[in-house]
Formats: sequence, structure tokens, C-alpha cells
Amino acid sequence: MKNYFKSKLFFIILCTASLFLFKPVLAESLNHLIITEIQIAGKTLVDDEFIELYNPTDQAIGLIGWKLTKKTSSGNEYTILSSQTSVKLQGVVASQRYFLIAHPKFSAVSNADVVHSGTQSLASDNTLILYDKLGVVDRVGWGSVADAVVSNPAAGKSLERKKDNNFYLDIDNNGQDFFIQNNPNPQNSSYETQSPPPGPVCGNNICESGENFVDCLADCPVVTPTPVCGNGLIETNETCDDGNTIDNDNCSALCQIEQSVKNLSLGDGDYIVKAYDDKQTELVNGEYLANQPNNASYAEARSILSTSSSVTDSHNLKIIKYLMFSGGSLLVIFLFAVIFKSVLF
Repeated sequence: MKNYFKSKLFFIILCTASLFLFKPVLAESLNHLIITEIQIAGKTLVDDEFIELYNPTDQAIGLIGWKLTKKTSSGNEYTILSSQTSVKLQGVVASQRYFLIAHPKFSAVSNADVVHSGTQSLASDNTLILYDKLGVVDRVGWGSVADAVVSNPAAGKSLERKKDNNFYLDIDNNGQDFFIQNNPNPQNSSYETQSPPPGPVCGNNICESGENFVDCLADCPVVTPTPVCGNGLIETNETCDDGNTIDNDNCSALCQIEQSVKNLSLGDGDYIVKAYDDKQTELVNGEYLANQPNNASYAEARSILSTSSSVTDSHNLKIIKYLMFSGGSLLVIFLFAVIFKSVLF
């Protein structure tokens, strides 16, 4: 039983360690130039070739003392460019910029940063080796050479380094680092690399992709929808919504409950609003109780007119004060009649 637990513990430790030992290395964590794309022949010209380098560091790198060579399948190594060749490898590769080296017969030779003499051309079954002052910093082999696991690219195609989340891979395994590119895209020092798009920034007053009111209420406030009269939903500032915008059906075109004077009990001193057309014909449902309880003001009666959907400016409006003969009013009339009679008779 003890050996069983020991073997299980060893297995767990081994798996955990493998997560770190076999994690792909991104070129952006390196401190030197890397080879990113190679074309060894064009569709029409055998010497239509280029070599693309890239600086993944955050510092510019000078090329004095660097060297670029090729090694054949027989093991012989030849210098393409160096500080001692007739055309020298020199200049500076800016941070996160490319550097394009081309054969004189490269189809876009005017775009190259350096054009070598052409005495050493790339071919099938070669290895391209990049040196700095201290030694080898990168190499790419293709075809049937000892250190190659990538097939020979066909004419007009290239070997291109793979990317992971827009960063180049460099795990020192050509088969996993490179792939055959059907559409070569050589880039020189004037090409600016595109960094991965930044994530959303909370607090910039822009509700960006990936933000919501839960994560960033300042940028993505909760917006109360504008009420829409006639959609069948009673929303803000609506007292009814019957699914249409028609008046005189107990719910007005403005989604307010319609009240006819017949449905309300009038009190002494209330105002009644009436609307008439040009021929002085009273409109249907043209009466509205202006105010309740009693003692409504004239201004309050006018406000009812301004909010009534069935009354427009083209209508003649009349406001009538409703007086109801209550018991007290009858007593006053009786006493007035008695006094009037005594005076006359």
C-alpha cells in the first residue's frame, strides 16, 4: 500500500513538472533576433528568394558582428551575409520590427533592407543559421538535412513561423515552429507589427466589447427604455396601454385613462370642459371633468384641455362652471322669494 501511494505521488509531481517543462516558449520572451519567414524559390525564378528576420525584444539590436549562413545536406556551410562579406550585414533592427534580406533576383527586391551578393542561394535540403557575436541564436532546416523536420517548400511558397495569440513561437523544433505558407508575405523594417488589441478599459465612458453594467456600470449604465404607447405594456408615465393609439376607447392615444363626465359625479363648483367644432356642434365625448373635488380653478380646467388627445387647437373650447342646487342653495332661494314677496305685497 505504501508503494502504491508513493507511485501516485511521483506521477502527480511528474505531471505538474511537465506543465512547466513543455510549455511553448514565445519569441517575445527571447533576447535576440529570430528567423520568421523564408522563401527559397519563386514560381518563375529559382533565385526569387528572401529571408525575413524579426526583433521580438523591447530594445533595438545592432547587426555589427552578426552572420547569416546556409548549410547543405552534405554538411558544408557557406556565408550569405556578415561583416566581412562584400555586401555587409549591418544596420539596426528596431524593437518589434522586421528586417528583410533578399537575393538580387527577388521579385520585390526594392523592398529589401539588405540585398546580398547572390553568390550563395538557398535551395532544397538546406539549413539557415543566424549567429550573433557569441554564437548561434536561431536556425531553420528543411528537407532531408539532419536538423530539419519541415519539408521543402514548393516554388512560390515559404516557410513561416507560427504565432500564438499574435506572438511568434520558438520552441526550437522546426516542425512545430514553422508551417508551409501558400501566400508568402515578406515584411521589411518599415512594417509596423500589430499588437493584440487591448482589452476594455473601465472608466473611459465607452461601453466596449466585453464590458457590461455588472463589470463597469460607469461605462455601461442601465438604460431605461423609452416608453412606447401602443405596445400593450404599461410603461413609465402611462396609466394604460390597450395596444393601439386610438382615442375614445377608454385608453387615449397617449396611453392615459380616458374619463367621461358621465362616469364622474359632479360637485358644486366643478368645471366642465366642452369642445365644439367650427359649426358649434359638440364633439362626441367632448366633455371632460376639469377637476374634482370642488372649487377647481380656471387654469386647472385649461390644463385638462392641453393634455386631452381628442381636443385640438382647431376646436372651439368652452369651460363651464357646474353649479349644483344643494339644500343650502334652495334655502337661500326660498328666503329670497319670501323677501321679494313682502316687498311687493
